[in-house]
Amino acid sequence: MPPLLPPPASPPLPPGPRGWPIIGNLLDVGTVPHEGMMKLTRAYGPLVYLRLGAIPHVVSDDPAIIKEFLKIQDHIFASRPGNVILAELLTYGGKDIGFAPYGAHWRNMRKICTLELFSAKSVDSFQRLRRMEMIHTLGLILDAAVDRRAVDLRDAFNGLTSNMMTRMLLGKRYFGPGDPGPEVGAELKAMIAEGILMMNGFNISDYLPFLRFLDLQGQERRMKQIMRHIDGLATALLLELAPRIGKKPESFVDILVNLRGENGEPHLPEDVMKAVMVDMMAAGTDTPGVSCEWAMAELLRDPALLARVREEVDRVVCVDRLVDESDLAHFRLLRAVLKESFRLHPVGAILIPHLAMEDAVVAGYGIPKDTRVLINVFALNRNAQVWERPHEFDPERHLRGLGEGAVVEFGDPECRLIPFGSGRRMCPAASLGLTMVLLALANLVHAFDWEVPANLSMERAPGKMVKAQALTALARPRLPRHLYSQQI
Repeated sequence: MPPLLPPPASPPLPPGPRGWPIIGNLLDVGTVPHEGMMKLTRAYGPLVYLRLGAIPHVVSDDPAIIKEFLKIQDHIFASRPGNVILAELLTYGGKDIGFAPYGAHWRNMRKICTLELFSAKSVDSFQRLRRMEMIHTLGLILDAAVDRRAVDLRDAFNGLTSNMMTRMLLGKRYFGPGDPGPEVGAELKAMIAEGILMMNGFNISDYLPFLRFLDLQGQERRMKQIMRHIDGLATALLLELAPRIGKKPESFVDILVNLRGENGEPHLPEDVMKAVMVDMMAAGTDTPGVSCEWAMAELLRDPALLARVREEVDRVVCVDRLVDESDLAHFRLLRAVLKESFRLHPVGAILIPHLAMEDAVVAGYGIPKDTRVLINVFALNRNAQVWERPHEFDPERHLRGLGEGAVVEFGDPECRLIPFGSGRRMCPAASLGLTMVLLALANLVHAFDWEVPANLSMERAPGKMVKAQALTALARPRLPRHLYSQQI
């Protein structure tokens, strides 16, 4: 009888620091997780295993490994952790798009996003609203320029992108003095912003679930209070839109409430529509504004680069009209500037965690089922194995080797630069967000000359991805005055 062969050895776990009892590697990660994890991947290799409290994690900043997680084996890693307390509360129990676990609900919502909300036809149908908000913002900046008042570009960008989103989402402008419903819009945005801030922070119960009943930091109690406010506001907004059911959609929410199932009943429950509203408000207001501010700061601190971008815009647009969305594909240098700004100043340092739905092998290491996968975008974008001179702002790196007339694209099949994620869980509104940011930057470069303080700071706020100091500058109009207030 032949001897029995030993069972094949299981692949080892990725390397990583030895954890402490109970708390695991929480101290190794530190108070600024993206920086702490970057140090760990530099020390242990491109794929690191961590036990944060009781929860197994792996973290990577290597494009080949990230591609494995997000594209090659994304059928295994496409889900989200289901027991992140604050995320569950803010998303109505994972009924949104971004945090929903992989399954029938997520597939249905992704289909609605692709075919209904963010299809080319749907996005184009709201182009007029985006242009109206662009002209409104240019008029506000012109008023400041005439009075020789410094423009707070953080406020300008946040107001612009927030109003673009609420006009598309709800059919109204909500931000800015004298606009309809500013109190409602400001309150809803403030509540969502606080919820996002808490969700992105540290909650010990997420890592030591047996402590949840104590709510040691009071975060669950506070998030429930926030959600009562958000839910009340969202309910009121849906009631306000009810008379438009059956009519031609004028907003994204109109599209949602008009979706019907086979029996003629509403296709989506009310809590799902509210979760989508929160998703879109969270992703579509502050995030594009932060991207605009960083890219504009890089332009204003480099007058020669700003002059080249303006020359490019003037060559395409001339000075007798404003920039239109149809122009955006032709701005190679501006697109390269934004792409480099996405690299050096990512809005999110770590992608929303993925979850292994079954045991897997990545880069020769075993990834057990229910392991959380963290993609450290901050570290990826500063990885010297990926980027030459990674700490320098160099838009030209995205133009080298690009054929004559080729468009600067923002997708990367090799996962070297993933500002919108990649694979199945890539942001479904990436194209819309990119359009909003490019339209804002191109018009502000085209419509005004800018003067900035000599000591323009590019420091990040401690532990965050926003500028520590709001970007301010003096503007001088450079186009015919009627363009700043034209009617649409």
